[in-house]
Amino acid sequence: MMTATANPTVDAFLDAVRDSATVTVTLESGKTYTGTPAEDATEFGVYKILTGRRGRPPRFDLDDVAEVTFE
Repeated sequence: MMTATANPTVDAFLDAVRDSATVTVTLESGKTYTGTPAEDATEFGVYKILTGRRGRPPRFDLDDVAEVTFE
């Protein structure tokens, strides 16, 4: 179960994970990804963006999320 944090960006991201919403996520590194966020099945606290492209989806820590835009 996900809970509210002190960071509204993280809260928005966790809402997107819960709702399987399509979002554009900007990471602290400046990289952006559009797709559906999901928790990684093998590592706690790691998330991925399901973009629909072939290959391994981008993975990142929750702390790396700088901005979330709902599509």
